Amino acid sequence: MENMDSQTQSQIWQRVFAPMQQPSREDLLPLLTQAVETMGAGRLLAGVLPASVRQLANRLYESLRENALCMRGICRLSGRTEGKFCTMPREKEPAKRLLEKCYHRCRRAMMEYTARSADPEFGAVYQKMAQREAEHCCLIAQILGNLES
Repeated sequence: MENMDSQTQSQIWQRVFAPMQQPSREDLLPLLTQAVETMGAGRLLAGVLPASVRQLANRLYESLRENALCMRGICRLSGRTEGKFCTMPREKEPAKRLLEKCYHRCRRAMMEYTARSADPEFGAVYQKMAQREAEHCCLIAQILGNLES
């Protein structure tokens, strides 16, 4: 840095000491939409899965609902307004395929919420939501493991 001019040095130090960027809150509505759609799939699954896994499916649905409600609360607290959402999957699919889709959605949501856990205002909420998504992945795997081939 000895050979740099003072303006360049100043710019470098500004970047070094700049506060960490807050996660964007502009993309909250897509997160809410995903949470609500996954909750709808969970509700559908709780109604169609065999009795042997219905208790697990009900637990999954209730927990998915908790995350959707948290996401809705974050949107409201952030000044975002949410519209009306269809909570049921649009296409008819076999339960196993729907479970697989839910697993992958939950895994992606877990990663997204974990990345947002550093948010100064909602970090603790995102952290709890990420933990729930990890539990969702376990429940879905357990349900799939209990289903007959």
